[in-house]
Amino acid sequence: MMRRLPAKFGAESLLQVLDQIAKGSYDFVYVPHDKRKDRNLSLAFMNFVDHETAQKAFEFFRNVQHPSMGPSVRVSQADIQGLGNNLAYFLARFGLQEMNNPHAPMIFENGARCENILEAVKQHVSLELLVQAHSRMEVQLQKKTVTKRSAQRGGERTSQNRGRQALAPDAAQVCAPGSAVPCEKTSLNTGQMVIDPGDVAGDLDSSSQFFFQEEDGRVSFFL
Repeated sequence: MMRRLPAKFGAESLLQVLDQIAKGSYDFVYVPHDKRKDRNLSLAFMNFVDHETAQKAFEFFRNVQHPSMGPSVRVSQADIQGLGNNLAYFLARFGLQEMNNPHAPMIFENGARCENILEAVKQHVSLELLVQAHSRMEVQLQKKTVTKRSAQRGGERTSQNRGRQALAPDAAQVCAPGSAVPCEKTSLNTGQMVIDPGDVAGDLDSSSQFFFQEEDGRVSFFL
């Protein structure tokens, strides 16, 4: 995976770079997009068809400063490995309907981009992979909730301490709207956790296939 991508560096730009070093040797490319800000999230996820190509790409992005990407890009091995696992996590988090989003992951087979996204999902994602991805996503959400609560408790304690200090007889100053007395600003460091589409680990059994049907814009999964 890649971090610190330039804000306007999109998926098509990444494909041009990948084709220079590993053309036809990747099957999954995803550059998450922020709709509100109309820019990427400075992240990119790629899956290569073999270890040798993945290592070659890793060394390239780590040691070579590509002119279109700038000097700040960082590359590392993602937790999730494999086309099926990557797709399963995206489906578990966003749903099958998001595969039609113009900024959804791009799937490739033998160097050619797959136009039939639903067929590619059916081919590469098993029910086992989908269930495992859903379980991992729930664990990550629980961790995020715990982190948020800890940050809130820390903020409450800080507020209480500030309140006690303001009531102390030797308090230096009181900050109030319209007061001529300068106010001391306090910034709190709150815990934050980003759930990447690369948090699922492990090679899972793909023997149990699931099927889906689409009707009136709704997608149903069944065995």
